[in-house]
Amino acid sequence: MPKAATRYLALHEAGHAIVGLRLKLTIERILFHGSSGETGETCFSASSWRQRAATGDHEPARAELAVDVAGLLAEDLFGGREVRRLSAVLVDGIHNGSQVEACDFRAAEDKAENLATFAHGKPENRDVKLTELRRAEALAEQILRANEDVLRNLAEALFQQSDGQMRGDRVRAIAGELT
Repeated sequence: MPKAATRYLALHEAGHAIVGLRLKLTIERILFHGSSGETGETCFSASSWRQRAATGDHEPARAELAVDVAGLLAEDLFGGREVRRLSAVLVDGIHNGSQVEACDFRAAEDKAENLATFAHGKPENRDVKLTELRRAEALAEQILRANEDVLRNLAEALFQQSDGQMRGDRVRAIAGELT
């Protein structure tokens, strides 16, 4: 994997992990895919998602959306390069064409639409989706800024990982207590 791509990917996946852990999700592992290091996946326990969803309110969906937007936010806030926020992509339909951004955008837009339906009964209303997406970005940004040192430590540990994966127990050990 090219080192530059891998550094951004490590920061990106660390962003998903930090926000998910802070929102009490159980992380199973982080994976890097492909020889170019352009895609990755932060995997949370399905049971932790189901437990959150079983509460009967829309806050679990907001938490899931915050986890989705956290990767690109981490790159934007701490990566030294400008990355378009997903709410801006929703407004103008333009993204930089990267596979990571396109994948995160599709997932976040779907979840924002589901949340708009569940919380507001208006799935077709772009303004409602945009409001939910901006709320998720604000929550993720708050968590990432409060845990910047942990985020950077986790990203560096991921970058140093030679086999392209890190188990959840190692991620939790590095992250420790989050604020």
